[in-house]
Amino acid sequence: MENFLPHGLWTRDENHLESRLREFRKDGPEKLHLLFDYDGTMTHEWDENGNPRPTLIATLREGNYLSEEYSVAAKALAEHYKAIERDPAVDPVLKRRLMQEWWEKHYALLIKHRLKRSDIHQAMQDSKVKIRAGMRKILERAAAAGVPVVILSANGLGTESIRWHLEHNSLMSENVLIVSNDLQWDADGYLTGYKQPIIHSLNKEETVLTALPAYARVRGRSNIIQMGDSLHDIGMAAGIAGAKVLSVGFYNYKDDERLPKYLETFDAVVKDDGEALELVEMLQGVL
Repeated sequence: MENFLPHGLWTRDENHLESRLREFRKDGPEKLHLLFDYDGTMTHEWDENGNPRPTLIATLREGNYLSEEYSVAAKALAEHYKAIERDPAVDPVLKRRLMQEWWEKHYALLIKHRLKRSDIHQAMQDSKVKIRAGMRKILERAAAAGVPVVILSANGLGTESIRWHLEHNSLMSENVLIVSNDLQWDADGYLTGYKQPIIHSLNKEETVLTALPAYARVRGRSNIIQMGDSLHDIGMAAGIAGAKVLSVGFYNYKDDERLPKYLETFDAVVKDDGEALELVEMLQGVL
């Protein structure tokens, strides 16, 4: 492993990273789009005291917006399925099926406990989820250059929760496209169901976009800067014809046990749940 200077990032191949950056600078912003995961990528995993920050859905689960019964059951589901998600020994086909099962069970819980649309909005206002320093500058540069930003998230609270969280942080702009789970509501604002396919951590291929009107915004923009915090996130751009990808991984673990695999998977790695300020510098001239 070597440190990639001057940006303070880690990379397995500095020459490849520099070559890809030169390509993107030469091709210009007209060929570019950004592809980001949300929880743990645009946001921090840990607080200043080393305690885990809630994800968007954990904000709802732990914030007493619904019943205590819901919180207990949802936490049990998260603990059970999160262990499976992170276990490299589990067969990928089985793991994919179980991730689908997790969200189906969780949505059934949300319906049973009468989740209301306004509960999500209030939770996003109250949320302690923190955007990484540097992400604001990246989004501002993308907006100024007319570069689409696709946020592809398996977030269980759906597209609206991400949009509201960005709005509360003054980060939502016209070039930001959110692809996540779409929830269905009755006339009184209570959750009644969800649209298929469910997006979960193991099926986040960006080709989900091809069936959506938003795809027209990125068609032909085959240079992709992709960022994620899970090894599974490397597949987000799979299937995009002619894609040239520069991938960035956020390594949010407190030990280096998995770091070699992250360096093998991503072109550049931000260690220690770090800020995105290094990426602002790295992308100078690209955005």
